[in-house]
Amino acid sequence: MPSIFTLAESVSQGVVYLTLGGEIDLSVSDTIRTVITGHLSTDATAGVVVDLDRVTFLDSSGISALVKGRNVADQHGVLFRVVNARDKVLEVLELTGLSEHLGLDEIPAGRDVAEMS
Repeated sequence: MPSIFTLAESVSQGVVYLTLGGEIDLSVSDTIRTVITGHLSTDATAGVVVDLDRVTFLDSSGISALVKGRNVADQHGVLFRVVNARDKVLEVLELTGLSEHLGLDEIPAGRDVAEMS
């Protein structure tokens, strides 16, 4: 049975933190793309951080949603980071050569992402 997709949002100092979980595939990629680009299209957002720590699967449509987020962030001149990719998800992002483009990083406990920009 596939794992259930989850998405949690929080905001700190204008940065939107999206914590994703489960499988990211064609069935949820449009939702992710819409949420990311929606946040990036407002003047109140200083950026978006997408935490993949709980993601167990990422297909090409999910990768496309993340790349779209990066491109929109670049257009608006705001922060965009993908953090805490693990196991197969990390491997896919590294194999596709997108880990650097997405700002892939791991946020150590107690450290704010704003310190990493």
